[in-house]
Amino acid sequence: MLVLHPHSQCDVCLDNYTTSREPYSIPCGHAFCWGCLQSLKRPNCPLCRNPFHDYEMRKVHVDKATLP
Repeated sequence: MLVLHPHSQCDVCLDNYTTSREPYSIPCGHAFCWGCLQSLKRPNCPLCRNPFHDYEMRKVHVDKATLP
């Protein structure tokens, strides 16, 4: 299971992950918020450009236990 730190942010929009900006991982291992993944014109990773399909996206858990 992939778990992100509570202060992690999407590398596209640079917003922290929240319930309205939930993170999703793609097969190359990178994670982005749902909105940014849905706004891509082509289904390619914004960082490494590897192609992916919608059915390959997986919701990622944000570890809230480490918040102060």
